[in-house]
Amino acid sequence: MFYYKKLSKVNAKRSVLKLNNFEGSINSQLDENLLSPSYAKNIYNFTVNNGSLKDGIGVKEIIQHGNVTLTVLTEMPLNIFHYKKFDYDKNVRDDRLIIYTESGKILQNYIYREDYKGIYKIYDLTFTSPPSFINYNLDGKDILIMSSKTDKMVIYDGENITEEIYDAPKITSMCVHYERLFATSFEEKNTLWFSDDLDPTNWNVNLSDAGYIDIPSEYGRLLKVVSFLDYIYIFREYGVTKVTAYSKQEDFKVNELFSTSGKIKEDSIVIAGDRIFFLTENGLYVFDGFNITKAYKKLDNLFKNKNNDQAKGCYFNGKYYLLCNLNFNDGDISSDKYNSLIEIDISSGIVNIGRDLNILDMESMTLDKSGLYFVVGDKSEGIGIKKTIGELCYNGSLFDKPLQKKWSTPNIDFNAPANMKCIKKVYVNTKSDVEIEIESDVEKKSTYFKGNKYIQSENIKMLGRVFTVNIKSCSTNNNISMLILDSVIYGE
Repeated sequence: MFYYKKLSKVNAKRSVLKLNNFEGSINSQLDENLLSPSYAKNIYNFTVNNGSLKDGIGVKEIIQHGNVTLTVLTEMPLNIFHYKKFDYDKNVRDDRLIIYTESGKILQNYIYREDYKGIYKIYDLTFTSPPSFINYNLDGKDILIMSSKTDKMVIYDGENITEEIYDAPKITSMCVHYERLFATSFEEKNTLWFSDDLDPTNWNVNLSDAGYIDIPSEYGRLLKVVSFLDYIYIFREYGVTKVTAYSKQEDFKVNELFSTSGKIKEDSIVIAGDRIFFLTENGLYVFDGFNITKAYKKLDNLFKNKNNDQAKGCYFNGKYYLLCNLNFNDGDISSDKYNSLIEIDISSGIVNIGRDLNILDMESMTLDKSGLYFVVGDKSEGIGIKKTIGELCYNGSLFDKPLQKKWSTPNIDFNAPANMKCIKKVYVNTKSDVEIEIESDVEKKSTYFKGNKYIQSENIKMLGRVFTVNIKSCSTNNNISMLILDSVIYGE
Protein backbone atom coordinates (compact mmCIF):
# COMPACT_ATOMS: atom_id res chain seq x y z
CA MET A 1 0.00 0.00 0.00
CA PHE A 2 1.24 3.42 -0.88
CA TYR A 3 0.82 6.51 1.29
CA TYR A 4 0.86 9.97 -0.23
CA LYS A 5 2.48 12.84 1.65
CA LYS A 6 1.64 16.36 0.65
CA LEU A 7 4.81 18.46 0.24
CA SER A 8 4.82 21.85 1.91
CA LYS A 9 4.95 24.79 -0.42
CA VAL A 10 8.22 26.70 -0.57
CA ASN A 11 7.67 30.41 -0.10
CA ALA A 12 9.64 32.36 -2.69
CA LYS A 13 9.44 35.77 -4.27
CA ARG A 14 11.02 36.95 -7.47
CA SER A 15 13.33 39.96 -7.24
CA VAL A 16 14.96 41.78 -10.16
CA LEU A 17 17.88 44.12 -9.62
CA LYS A 18 18.51 46.38 -12.60
CA LEU A 19 21.65 48.48 -12.93
CA ASN A 20 21.24 50.77 -15.91
CA ASN A 21 23.17 53.71 -14.53
CA PHE A 22 26.69 53.40 -13.13
CA GLU A 23 26.72 57.07 -12.19
CA GLY A 24 27.84 56.53 -8.59
CA SER A 25 31.52 55.93 -9.42
CA ILE A 26 33.69 54.86 -6.44
CA ASN A 27 33.02 55.28 -2.73
CA SER A 28 35.40 53.59 -0.30
CA GLN A 29 34.19 55.60 2.70
CA LEU A 30 30.71 54.22 3.34
CA ASP A 31 30.28 50.64 4.53
CA GLU A 32 29.59 48.53 1.46
CA ASN A 33 26.43 47.18 3.09
CA LEU A 34 25.01 50.71 2.97
CA LEU A 35 26.01 51.65 -0.58
CA SER A 36 23.62 51.62 -3.49
CA PRO A 37 24.57 49.01 -6.14
CA SER A 38 25.00 51.85 -8.66
CA TYR A 39 28.12 52.89 -6.72
CA ALA A 40 31.39 51.03 -7.02
CA LYS A 41 33.20 49.45 -4.12
CA ASN A 42 36.15 49.20 -6.47
CA ILE A 43 36.77 50.48 -9.99
CA TYR A 44 39.84 50.92 -12.14
CA ASN A 45 40.61 51.41 -15.83
CA PHE A 46 36.91 51.96 -16.51
CA THR A 47 35.38 55.41 -16.64
CA VAL A 48 31.73 56.28 -16.18
CA ASN A 49 30.35 58.25 -19.11
CA ASN A 50 26.62 59.05 -19.38
CA GLY A 51 25.91 56.26 -16.92
CA SER A 52 27.79 53.59 -18.92
CA LEU A 53 31.13 51.90 -18.25
CA LYS A 54 33.62 52.85 -20.92
CA ASP A 55 37.38 52.75 -21.46
CA GLY A 56 39.28 54.56 -18.74
CA ILE A 57 42.66 56.24 -18.47
CA GLY A 58 45.36 55.03 -20.84
CA VAL A 59 48.76 55.97 -22.23
CA LYS A 60 49.53 56.45 -25.92
CA GLU A 61 52.59 57.35 -27.94
CA ILE A 62 53.33 61.03 -28.58
CA ILE A 63 53.36 61.82 -32.28
CA GLN A 64 55.06 65.09 -33.23
CA HIS A 65 55.64 67.00 -36.45
CA GLY A 66 53.32 64.77 -38.45
CA ASN A 67 54.91 61.36 -38.01
CA VAL A 68 57.74 61.45 -35.46
CA THR A 69 57.22 59.27 -32.38
CA LEU A 70 58.71 60.89 -29.30
CA THR A 71 60.66 58.31 -27.36
CA VAL A 72 63.99 57.98 -25.60
CA LEU A 73 66.17 55.10 -26.65
CA THR A 74 69.71 55.69 -25.40
CA GLU A 75 68.91 57.69 -22.24
CA MET A 76 66.34 56.49 -19.75
CA PRO A 77 64.12 59.40 -18.55
CA LEU A 78 63.26 59.94 -14.89
CA ASN A 79 61.63 63.38 -14.77
CA ILE A 80 60.14 65.81 -17.28
CA PHE A 81 59.35 69.53 -17.31
CA HIS A 82 57.68 72.02 -19.67
CA TYR A 83 60.09 74.84 -20.52
CA LYS A 84 57.83 77.66 -21.76
CA LYS A 85 59.76 79.76 -24.24
CA PHE A 86 58.76 82.35 -26.80
CA ASP A 87 61.09 83.41 -29.62
CA TYR A 88 60.53 87.16 -29.62
CA ASP A 89 62.73 87.68 -32.71
CA LYS A 90 60.68 85.31 -34.87
CA ASN A 91 57.42 85.91 -33.00
CA VAL A 92 56.79 82.17 -32.58
CA ARG A 93 56.64 79.72 -29.71
CA ASP A 94 59.75 77.64 -29.03
CA ASP A 95 58.68 75.49 -26.06
CA ARG A 96 60.72 72.47 -25.01
CA LEU A 97 60.10 69.25 -23.12
CA ILE A 98 63.01 68.99 -20.67
CA ILE A 99 64.05 65.48 -19.66
CA TYR A 100 66.24 64.45 -16.72
CA THR A 101 67.76 61.00 -17.24
CA GLU A 102 69.06 58.19 -15.04
CA SER A 103 72.62 59.12 -15.95
CA GLY A 104 72.07 62.71 -14.76
CA LYS A 105 71.95 64.32 -18.22
CA ILE A 106 69.52 67.07 -19.21
CA LEU A 107 67.87 66.52 -22.60
CA GLN A 108 65.35 68.56 -24.54
CA ASN A 109 62.70 67.98 -27.17
CA TYR A 110 61.62 70.88 -29.40
CA ILE A 111 57.82 70.86 -29.34
CA TYR A 112 57.20 73.33 -32.17
CA ARG A 113 60.37 73.46 -34.30
CA GLU A 114 60.31 70.96 -37.13
CA ASP A 115 63.99 71.53 -37.91
CA TYR A 116 64.81 69.77 -34.62
CA LYS A 117 63.02 66.44 -34.47
CA GLY A 118 63.75 64.04 -31.63
CA ILE A 119 65.77 64.38 -28.42
CA TYR A 120 68.86 66.55 -27.96
CA LYS A 121 71.38 66.87 -25.15
CA ILE A 122 71.85 70.29 -23.53
CA TYR A 123 75.61 70.47 -23.83
CA ASP A 124 77.34 68.27 -21.22
CA LEU A 125 75.09 69.47 -18.43
CA THR A 126 74.59 66.90 -15.66
CA PHE A 127 73.00 66.83 -12.21
CA THR A 128 73.88 64.41 -9.44
CA SER A 129 70.32 64.45 -8.03
CA PRO A 130 66.94 65.23 -9.64
CA PRO A 131 66.73 68.99 -10.27
CA SER A 132 63.89 71.42 -9.70
CA PHE A 133 62.95 73.49 -12.77
CA ILE A 134 61.19 76.82 -13.07
CA ASN A 135 60.37 79.24 -15.89
CA TYR A 136 61.39 82.89 -15.51
CA ASN A 137 61.51 85.94 -17.77
CA LEU A 138 64.86 87.65 -17.18
CA ASP A 139 65.69 90.86 -19.06
CA GLY A 140 62.99 90.13 -21.63
CA LYS A 141 64.13 86.57 -22.34
CA ASP A 142 62.41 83.33 -21.26
CA ILE A 143 64.95 81.32 -19.29
CA LEU A 144 64.98 77.98 -17.52
CA ILE A 145 66.35 77.85 -13.97
CA MET A 146 67.65 74.47 -12.79
CA SER A 147 68.87 73.56 -9.32
CA SER A 148 69.04 70.49 -7.08
CA LYS A 149 69.86 69.59 -3.49
CA THR A 150 73.41 68.61 -4.48
CA ASP A 151 74.22 70.86 -7.46
CA LYS A 152 74.78 74.49 -8.35
CA MET A 153 72.06 76.62 -9.93
CA VAL A 154 72.18 76.74 -13.73
CA ILE A 155 70.55 79.31 -16.05
CA TYR A 156 69.70 78.20 -19.61
CA ASP A 157 68.22 80.60 -22.17
CA GLY A 158 67.31 78.00 -24.79
CA GLU A 159 70.56 78.46 -26.68
CA ASN A 160 73.32 78.70 -24.08
CA ILE A 161 74.04 78.08 -20.45
CA THR A 162 74.37 81.71 -19.50
CA GLU A 163 75.23 81.43 -15.80
CA GLU A 164 76.23 78.95 -13.12
CA ILE A 165 75.51 80.28 -9.65
CA TYR A 166 77.50 78.74 -6.81
CA ASP A 167 76.25 80.84 -3.88
CA ALA A 168 72.56 80.00 -4.38
CA PRO A 169 71.00 77.61 -1.82
CA LYS A 170 70.73 73.90 -2.65
CA ILE A 171 67.13 74.13 -3.77
CA THR A 172 64.43 71.51 -3.16
CA SER A 173 61.48 73.61 -4.35
CA MET A 174 61.01 77.13 -5.74
CA CYS A 175 58.43 79.58 -7.01
CA VAL A 176 58.33 83.10 -8.50
CA HIS A 177 56.55 85.77 -6.46
CA TYR A 178 56.67 89.48 -7.31
CA GLU A 179 59.71 88.82 -9.54
CA ARG A 180 61.71 87.25 -6.70
CA LEU A 181 62.63 83.58 -6.58
CA PHE A 182 61.56 81.99 -3.28
CA ALA A 183 63.05 78.62 -2.41
CA THR A 184 63.36 75.89 0.20
CA SER A 185 66.78 74.40 0.79
CA PHE A 186 68.12 70.91 1.40
CA GLU A 187 70.80 72.19 3.76
CA GLU A 188 68.70 74.62 5.83
CA LYS A 189 65.50 72.65 6.37
CA ASN A 190 63.64 75.43 8.23
CA THR A 191 64.76 78.41 6.15
CA LEU A 192 62.89 80.18 3.35
CA TRP A 193 65.30 81.80 0.90
CA PHE A 194 64.53 84.58 -1.56
CA SER A 195 66.58 86.13 -4.34
CA ASP A 196 67.05 89.77 -5.24
CA ASP A 197 64.06 91.57 -6.71
CA LEU A 198 63.96 91.10 -10.52
CA ASP A 199 67.15 89.01 -10.43
CA PRO A 200 66.99 85.28 -9.52
CA THR A 201 70.75 85.01 -10.05
CA ASN A 202 71.60 87.37 -7.17
CA TRP A 203 71.75 85.60 -3.77
CA ASN A 204 73.87 88.21 -2.01
CA VAL A 205 72.25 88.44 1.43
CA ASN A 206 71.53 91.99 2.61
CA LEU A 207 68.53 94.28 3.03
CA SER A 208 68.65 95.52 -0.55
CA ASP A 209 69.31 92.22 -2.38
CA ALA A 210 68.58 88.63 -1.34
CA GLY A 211 67.75 87.22 2.06
CA TYR A 212 66.15 84.46 4.10
CA ILE A 213 63.56 83.87 6.80
CA ASP A 214 64.06 81.28 9.55
CA ILE A 215 60.75 79.55 10.21
CA PRO A 216 60.14 77.94 13.65
CA SER A 217 60.37 74.16 13.40
CA GLU A 218 57.20 73.34 15.34
CA TYR A 219 55.46 71.91 12.26
CA GLY A 220 58.46 70.15 10.75
CA ARG A 221 60.80 70.91 7.89
CA LEU A 222 59.86 73.02 4.89
CA LEU A 223 58.63 70.84 2.01
CA LYS A 224 57.43 73.14 -0.76
CA VAL A 225 56.91 76.84 -1.41
CA VAL A 226 54.17 78.14 -3.73
CA SER A 227 52.90 81.56 -4.81
CA PHE A 228 49.11 81.61 -4.63
CA LEU A 229 46.55 84.43 -4.59
CA ASP A 230 49.09 87.16 -3.82
CA TYR A 231 50.79 85.32 -0.95
CA ILE A 232 53.57 82.82 -0.38
CA TYR A 233 52.53 79.54 1.24
CA ILE A 234 55.07 77.20 2.77
CA PHE A 235 53.93 73.61 3.08
CA ARG A 236 55.69 71.82 5.90
CA GLU A 237 55.60 68.26 7.19
CA TYR A 238 52.67 68.96 9.51
CA GLY A 239 51.37 72.40 8.63
CA VAL A 240 51.07 75.36 6.27
CA THR A 241 52.64 78.79 6.83
CA LYS A 242 51.55 82.00 5.10
CA VAL A 243 54.09 84.68 4.15
CA THR A 244 53.15 88.19 3.10
CA ALA A 245 55.97 89.25 0.80
CA TYR A 246 55.68 92.31 -1.41
CA SER A 247 58.51 94.68 -2.33
CA LYS A 248 60.46 95.48 0.84
CA GLN A 249 62.12 92.74 2.89
CA GLU A 250 61.46 94.52 6.17
CA ASP A 251 57.70 94.35 5.47
CA PHE A 252 57.62 90.54 5.06
CA LYS A 253 55.25 88.85 7.56
CA VAL A 254 54.88 85.21 8.62
CA ASN A 255 51.69 83.58 9.99
CA GLU A 256 50.91 79.97 10.84
CA LEU A 257 47.81 78.91 8.92
CA PHE A 258 47.12 75.20 9.36
CA SER A 259 48.34 72.14 11.22
CA THR A 260 47.64 68.45 10.73
CA SER A 261 48.43 65.20 12.50
CA GLY A 262 48.97 63.44 9.18
CA LYS A 263 52.25 64.07 7.39
CA ILE A 264 51.94 66.10 4.19
CA LYS A 265 53.29 64.48 1.01
CA GLU A 266 55.43 67.16 -0.60
CA ASP A 267 55.19 66.26 -4.29
CA SER A 268 51.39 65.99 -4.08
CA ILE A 269 51.10 69.77 -3.50
CA VAL A 270 49.74 71.40 -6.66
CA ILE A 271 48.03 74.65 -7.57
CA ALA A 272 44.91 73.56 -9.44
CA GLY A 273 43.21 76.66 -10.79
CA ASP A 274 41.72 78.58 -7.88
CA ARG A 275 42.73 76.09 -5.18
CA ILE A 276 45.61 73.95 -3.95
CA PHE A 277 45.39 70.17 -3.60
CA PHE A 278 47.64 68.10 -1.36
CA LEU A 279 47.75 64.63 0.17
CA THR A 280 48.42 63.81 3.82
CA GLU A 281 48.47 60.55 5.73
CA ASN A 282 44.84 61.37 6.56
CA GLY A 283 43.73 61.76 2.95
CA LEU A 284 43.28 64.60 0.44
CA TYR A 285 42.89 68.27 1.39
CA VAL A 286 41.95 71.39 -0.60
CA PHE A 287 42.94 75.00 0.14
CA ASP A 288 40.91 77.79 -1.49
CA GLY A 289 42.86 80.77 -0.13
CA PHE A 290 40.68 81.03 2.97
CA ASN A 291 40.08 77.53 4.32
CA ILE A 292 41.82 74.19 4.21
CA THR A 293 39.26 71.37 4.19
CA LYS A 294 39.26 67.60 3.99
CA ALA A 295 38.10 66.55 0.55
CA TYR A 296 37.15 63.46 -1.46
CA LYS A 297 36.63 61.38 1.67
CA LYS A 298 35.23 58.61 -0.51
CA LEU A 299 38.86 57.80 -1.45
CA ASP A 300 40.21 57.63 2.12
CA ASN A 301 40.18 53.85 2.56
CA LEU A 302 42.06 53.38 -0.71
CA PHE A 303 45.08 55.14 0.82
CA LYS A 304 45.12 53.00 3.96
CA ASN A 305 48.16 50.77 4.61
CA LYS A 306 49.95 52.08 1.52
CA ASN A 307 53.16 54.11 1.40
CA ASN A 308 52.55 57.37 -0.44
CA ASP A 309 55.63 59.34 0.62
CA GLN A 310 56.49 59.79 -3.08
CA ALA A 311 52.94 60.58 -4.26
CA LYS A 312 53.06 63.19 -7.01
CA GLY A 313 50.36 65.60 -8.17
CA CYS A 314 49.76 67.55 -11.38
CA TYR A 315 47.07 69.88 -12.75
CA PHE A 316 45.84 69.65 -16.33
CA ASN A 317 42.70 70.72 -18.16
CA GLY A 318 40.61 71.37 -15.06
CA LYS A 319 41.61 68.14 -13.35
CA TYR A 320 43.90 67.18 -10.48
CA TYR A 321 46.02 64.10 -11.09
CA LEU A 322 47.77 62.10 -8.38
CA LEU A 323 50.32 59.35 -8.90
CA CYS A 324 50.06 57.18 -5.80
CA ASN A 325 49.68 53.73 -4.30
CA LEU A 326 46.15 52.50 -3.59
CA ASN A 327 44.90 49.55 -1.59
CA PHE A 328 42.55 47.55 -3.81
CA ASN A 329 42.22 44.76 -1.20
CA ASP A 330 43.07 42.09 -3.76
CA GLY A 331 46.53 41.05 -2.57
CA ASP A 332 48.38 43.48 -4.82
CA ILE A 333 52.13 43.39 -4.04
CA SER A 334 53.28 45.46 -7.00
CA SER A 335 56.88 46.66 -6.82
CA ASP A 336 56.12 49.68 -9.04
CA LYS A 337 56.84 53.15 -7.70
CA TYR A 338 53.13 53.90 -8.17
CA ASN A 339 50.33 51.45 -8.83
CA SER A 340 47.65 54.05 -9.63
CA LEU A 341 46.82 57.38 -11.22
CA ILE A 342 43.82 59.23 -9.75
CA GLU A 343 42.03 61.79 -11.91
CA ILE A 344 39.67 64.25 -10.16
CA ASP A 345 37.48 66.52 -12.27
CA ILE A 346 37.41 69.63 -10.07
CA SER A 347 34.13 71.07 -11.37
CA SER A 348 32.06 67.84 -11.37
CA GLY A 349 33.85 65.87 -8.65
CA ILE A 350 34.00 62.79 -10.89
CA VAL A 351 36.91 60.48 -10.02
CA ASN A 352 38.68 58.09 -12.40
CA ILE A 353 41.39 55.63 -11.42
CA GLY A 354 43.99 54.11 -13.72
CA ARG A 355 45.87 51.05 -12.47
CA ASP A 356 49.10 49.34 -13.58
CA LEU A 357 50.03 52.13 -15.98
CA ASN A 358 53.68 52.00 -14.80
CA ILE A 359 53.92 55.80 -14.74
CA LEU A 360 57.02 57.23 -13.02
CA ASP A 361 56.53 60.98 -13.54
CA MET A 362 54.15 63.40 -15.27
CA GLU A 363 54.06 66.97 -16.53
CA SER A 364 51.27 69.18 -17.82
CA MET A 365 51.94 70.60 -21.28
CA THR A 366 49.73 73.62 -21.81
CA LEU A 367 49.22 76.19 -24.59
CA ASP A 368 47.96 75.07 -28.02
CA LYS A 369 49.92 71.79 -28.11
CA SER A 370 48.56 70.59 -24.82
CA GLY A 371 48.64 67.20 -23.17
CA LEU A 372 49.54 65.39 -19.98
CA TYR A 373 52.89 63.72 -20.58
CA PHE A 374 54.18 60.70 -18.66
CA VAL A 375 57.46 58.96 -18.05
CA VAL A 376 56.47 55.30 -18.35
CA GLY A 377 58.28 52.13 -17.34
CA ASP A 378 57.18 49.69 -20.03
CA LYS A 379 57.54 46.07 -18.83
CA SER A 380 56.44 44.51 -22.10
CA GLU A 381 59.99 44.24 -23.41
CA GLY A 382 60.81 41.15 -21.35
CA ILE A 383 64.29 42.50 -20.59
CA GLY A 384 63.67 44.61 -17.53
CA ILE A 385 61.97 47.96 -17.74
CA LYS A 386 62.22 50.20 -20.77
CA LYS A 387 61.39 53.77 -19.82
CA THR A 388 59.84 56.00 -22.42
CA ILE A 389 57.49 58.97 -22.71
CA GLY A 390 53.76 58.77 -23.36
CA GLU A 391 50.64 60.89 -23.29
CA LEU A 392 47.29 60.72 -21.49
CA CYS A 393 44.41 59.21 -23.44
CA TYR A 394 41.19 57.37 -22.67
CA ASN A 395 41.52 54.01 -24.40
CA GLY A 396 42.10 51.89 -21.30
CA SER A 397 45.42 50.69 -22.74
CA LEU A 398 49.13 51.04 -22.15
CA PHE A 399 50.67 51.75 -25.57
CA ASP A 400 47.88 49.81 -27.36
CA LYS A 401 48.02 46.90 -24.90
CA PRO A 402 44.58 46.69 -23.23
CA LEU A 403 44.62 46.91 -19.45
CA GLN A 404 42.55 44.78 -17.08
CA LYS A 405 39.42 46.75 -16.17
CA LYS A 406 37.17 46.13 -13.20
CA TRP A 407 33.97 47.44 -11.61
CA SER A 408 32.92 45.89 -8.28
CA THR A 409 29.54 46.42 -6.64
CA PRO A 410 29.12 46.76 -2.89
CA ASN A 411 27.30 43.94 -1.08
CA ILE A 412 23.90 43.13 -2.62
CA ASP A 413 21.29 41.45 -0.40
CA PHE A 414 18.09 42.30 -2.34
CA ASN A 415 16.79 44.03 0.83
CA ALA A 416 16.49 40.67 2.58
CA PRO A 417 19.86 40.13 4.28
CA ALA A 418 18.93 37.00 6.25
CA ASN A 419 17.15 35.12 3.45
CA MET A 420 18.67 32.62 1.08
CA LYS A 421 18.46 33.68 -2.58
CA CYS A 422 19.14 32.22 -5.96
CA ILE A 423 20.31 34.40 -8.84
CA LYS A 424 18.84 32.48 -11.74
CA LYS A 425 19.75 34.63 -14.69
CA VAL A 426 22.11 37.46 -15.63
CA TYR A 427 21.36 39.99 -18.38
CA VAL A 428 23.93 42.41 -19.76
CA ASN A 429 24.08 45.02 -22.49
CA THR A 430 27.70 45.27 -23.65
CA LYS A 431 29.34 46.17 -26.93
CA SER A 432 32.63 44.50 -25.93
CA ASP A 433 33.68 41.15 -24.48
CA VAL A 434 33.19 41.05 -20.70
CA GLU A 435 33.30 38.65 -17.79
CA ILE A 436 30.58 38.85 -15.13
CA GLU A 437 31.93 37.34 -11.91
CA ILE A 438 29.48 36.86 -9.04
CA GLU A 439 30.60 35.89 -5.56
CA SER A 440 28.36 35.07 -2.60
CA ASP A 441 28.81 33.76 0.92
CA VAL A 442 28.18 30.29 -0.57
CA GLU A 443 29.86 30.09 -3.97
CA LYS A 444 31.56 31.93 -6.82
CA LYS A 445 30.78 31.76 -10.54
CA SER A 446 31.74 33.55 -13.76
CA THR A 447 29.98 33.89 -17.06
CA TYR A 448 31.30 35.43 -20.28
CA PHE A 449 29.61 37.58 -22.88
CA LYS A 450 30.75 38.56 -26.35
CA GLY A 451 30.23 42.11 -27.49
CA ASN A 452 26.82 42.59 -29.09
CA LYS A 453 24.43 45.40 -29.86
CA TYR A 454 21.57 43.47 -28.24
CA ILE A 455 20.88 42.58 -24.61
CA GLN A 456 22.22 39.11 -23.77
CA SER A 457 21.41 36.69 -20.96
CA GLU A 458 22.88 33.62 -19.32
CA ASN A 459 21.48 31.12 -16.81
CA ILE A 460 23.70 31.04 -13.72
CA LYS A 461 21.66 29.55 -10.80
CA MET A 462 23.78 30.81 -7.92
CA LEU A 463 22.91 30.53 -4.23
CA GLY A 464 23.77 32.90 -1.40
CA ARG A 465 22.55 35.50 1.04
CA VAL A 466 24.89 38.34 0.09
CA PHE A 467 26.44 38.87 -3.36
CA THR A 468 29.04 41.03 -5.03
CA VAL A 469 29.32 41.44 -8.78
CA ASN A 470 32.57 42.13 -10.63
CA ILE A 471 32.45 43.34 -14.21
CA LYS A 472 35.80 42.61 -15.85
CA SER A 473 37.17 43.39 -19.27
CA CYS A 474 40.47 43.14 -21.13
CA SER A 475 38.90 44.61 -24.25
CA THR A 476 38.89 48.06 -25.81
CA ASN A 477 35.93 50.17 -26.97
CA ASN A 478 33.97 49.16 -23.88
CA ASN A 479 30.37 50.31 -23.54
CA ILE A 480 28.49 48.47 -20.79
CA SER A 481 25.16 50.14 -20.21
CA MET A 482 23.03 47.67 -18.26
CA LEU A 483 23.27 44.72 -15.87
CA ILE A 484 20.24 42.81 -14.57
CA LEU A 485 20.18 40.12 -11.86
CA ASP A 486 17.03 38.04 -11.97
CA SER A 487 16.68 36.23 -8.63
CA VAL A 488 14.39 34.42 -6.22
CA ILE A 489 14.25 35.17 -2.49
CA TYR A 490 13.29 32.17 -0.37
CA GLY A 491 11.28 32.40 2.83
CA GLU A 492 9.25 35.41 1.69
